Amino acid sequence: ARPLHYRQDAAVGPAVGAARLAMLGHRGGEACEVCPPAPLVATVTATTEEIEHAANRLATYRALYQDLKERFPALRQAQEGIAPA
Repeated sequence: ARPLHYRQDAAVGPAVGAARLAMLGHRGGEACEVCPPAPLVATVTATTEEIEHAANRLATYRALYQDLKERFPALRQAQEGIAPA
């Protein structure tokens, strides 16, 4: 599994990234100069147990999704106030 990296000011990262990309498009320049990575705050690596737990939950989600998939049209109709066919 890949480690998860937390970076400084990550909450505003997407907005800052979009602004930097706009600046690159408008003014030009080198991406590595205009878009430097934010300082690394912490790195978290999942344990084997956490990875197995997540894999089991994902398998359960996928099975439930497939089981419920045929009900989706009726749910949409109920949300939109349409009588079932």
